[in-house]
Amino acid sequence: MGRYLVAAVVMLVGSWLFSAGAQAATASSAMLEAKKAAESKGFVFLTSRDEILAKAKQEAALHVISSLDTESFKPMMQSFTKKYPFIKVRMSEIGGPEALQRFLLELKAGIVKDIDTSEASSEFYLENAAHAMKLDILGMGQQGVLGINPKMVDADYRNLVSVASTICSIAYNKNRIAPEALPEKWEDFLKPEFKGRKFVTDIRPQCMLR
Repeated sequence: MGRYLVAAVVMLVGSWLFSAGAQAATASSAMLEAKKAAESKGFVFLTSRDEILAKAKQEAALHVISSLDTESFKPMMQSFTKKYPFIKVRMSEIGGPEALQRFLLELKAGIVKDIDTSEASSEFYLENAAHAMKLDILGMGQQGVLGINPKMVDADYRNLVSVASTICSIAYNKNRIAPEALPEKWEDFLKPEFKGRKFVTDIRPQCMLR
């Protein structure tokens, strides 16, 4: 997995990586230094939009897996194709920890050949990161090669991008517990006053109380 096309236009399907007014600009000294630093750590750093598009045109195909609502696939692909008509794009559904774990096992076994993106699920985040193409998306975002907010990129791995956000909450019965007694973090559920009481639990906890 991990082709230049992935880096170029795939990681954020539906969100354009390139700056609206991007030029085939001459690399600045700061950009060359960023490229040198990235390559010293084993990362790929492309310095221009034209270079990225040229590599994307060579590959001309893109297969994305996503847990988004499948009804959104068609308009996303249409929008993508309108902007990049030289790329044949398709999207496939994947969702739930079982499917994501199976995909990761197939990835480790080397049998994933035609899928360009993966979801870095909370359960398998680090394992997915180990198999992602080492493309310095963070550095290219910081240097303006990609029109992407660097805050969307994992600062440690530099090649994992957050394309969505989720709001999580836990409801409670106000007749059973006073607002001032509500737990503020997971450890608070272990307080003596909650011993023996029943709670709704999630076998896939992804939210943390604040």
